[in-house]
Amino acid sequence: ADRVALNLAGGRIPARRDAQADPRLAHNPDIPAIGACVEHGVPMPSVPELVSVWGPMGDALTLITTGKVRPAAEMQEATARILDNIRKMRE
Repeated sequence: ADRVALNLAGGRIPARRDAQADPRLAHNPDIPAIGACVEHGVPMPSVPELVSVWGPMGDALTLITTGKVRPAAEMQEATARILDNIRKMRE
């Protein structure tokens, strides 16, 4: 199978470094940018509590980006919902 077929077909960034270096993808400026993020990023932990984060955070980001709420206040509310979800999960 072609290691860059998904990128060529739909613009996805290949996960493999050898595929990212494929000359057929040299035109895509996102590939080196993603590589830089990977070099300096920290992997997200794989813990059950993260399930408690996605709903409240997604809702908050939607409300914030559509201008329906004040960002600081909504993030405080989302944090409270997340912590409550985690507390309930641990009971």
